[in-house]
Formats: sequence, structure tokens, C-alpha cells
Amino acid sequence: MSRVFRVAAGGSVWIPAFHTQVIEDEPLDMDTQAFEASWAELLEQARREAAAIKRKAHEEAGLILKKARQEAAEYRKQAEREGFDTGYKAGLSKGLDEAQKLVDQAKQALAASREAYGKYIRDAEPKLLALALEVAKKVVGEALHHDPERIMSMLRQGIEAMGDERRFQLLVNPRLVAFVEGTKQGLEREFGVEITEVIGDPSIAAGAVLETPSGQIDVTVDTQIENLAKAIGEARNCVGEQLS
Repeated sequence: MSRVFRVAAGGSVWIPAFHTQVIEDEPLDMDTQAFEASWAELLEQARREAAAIKRKAHEEAGLILKKARQEAAEYRKQAEREGFDTGYKAGLSKGLDEAQKLVDQAKQALAASREAYGKYIRDAEPKLLALALEVAKKVVGEALHHDPERIMSMLRQGIEAMGDERRFQLLVNPRLVAFVEGTKQGLEREFGVEITEVIGDPSIAAGAVLETPSGQIDVTVDTQIENLAKAIGEARNCVGEQLS
């Protein structure tokens, strides 16, 4: 599904639905490899730290419980050595009380470890999301670079989002100007529109901007990823408010 966002100038911003396609014999550039390596490294670090937190909590709980059992046994032996019922009962009662306190400490240690783990995940989530969106931006940008035909679906979605507007100019990356010029007449016939000019804009890395007299329709990859990030952030905030 595609999503259309309104911009301040009165136009629309569309988030395209991209279909994954494997590009044979085209190695990823170093930037993309670095992003993917960073992503994998961050996930692995999260797994390692979470495992360490759990392991430490279980070790601490185990030591506390072991100490509780040892002290309870010592109190029991002490009562037996004293050789009378009152001392035995008093020692046993005290030992059990101390053991219960240590068991409670173990439970608190486990609860604290769970809270620490949850906080780590919450703190790491924005970084993981930002890295995922950056990787998505690179992957989509490379797909457009290797296969200019992909921009046609973005242009079609942008034209459909214009509504009643019939005249507009296109802004694309300079390396795509010649390709878009060659497909302009086909788009005009298909949608009954007039593309007044195709302009090369170096600031557009991937995608296009459709400029009409009443505003812009931005189908650049950068803008769509930014809008997606905002939508995810708003959704997370809504969930957080509902849970609080």
C-alpha cells in the first residue's frame, strides 16, 4: 500500500510501496556494506549485553539462595548442639527468617535485571530504527540507480496523487533527466497531463518532485523515509501513552 502525506504548500507527499527485487551481479557499495555491518554489530551487541544481564542476575540469585540455605543449616546445627528444644526452635526460626530475607533479595535482583534489560532495549530502539531506515534509504536509492525504470512507478503514483492538476514540471536527479525526457510523452498520454519541463536537481538523490501551480508532490526517497520515521515515532508515542 502507498501512503500520501499533505505538505505545507498544499500538495501531497506519497510514501511508495516498493517491491523487493534481487539485482544480480551488482555488489553493494561500501556505504551500504558499512550500514549493514553496523546494523548486525548493534544487534549482536544488544544480544550479548542482554545475555550478560540475565546471566549475572541468575548468578547473584543463586549465590544468595546458597547463602540462605547454608545459614539455615548453621542455625539448625547450632540449635542441635545446644541440646534443648527452645534453643532449637529459636535458632531455626531465626534461620528461616534470614533465609526468607535472602530469597526476597534474590527476587529483587531478578526484577532489577529485567528492568535493566527492558531499559537497554528501550534506549537502543531509536538507534536501531534510525539505522534500519538509513539502510532502507540506501537500498532503495541503489535500486533506482541500477534500474531507472523503477522511477516510473513513483512518477505514476505522484501523478495520481495530484488530483485535478493537469500541468506540472518534474525535478529529478540530473543523471535521470534524459531517461525521464524519453518517457515524458508516454506519461502525458497515459494520464492526460502536460509535463512542462524536466529539470535536473542535484539535491534529489533518488525519486522526484512534481511541481504544480498549487504546490508540490514529493516522491523523493529521502522525504518518504523521513515521513515513515515520523509516522513510526507518532505510533510509538501513542502506544506509550496508552500503556502509561
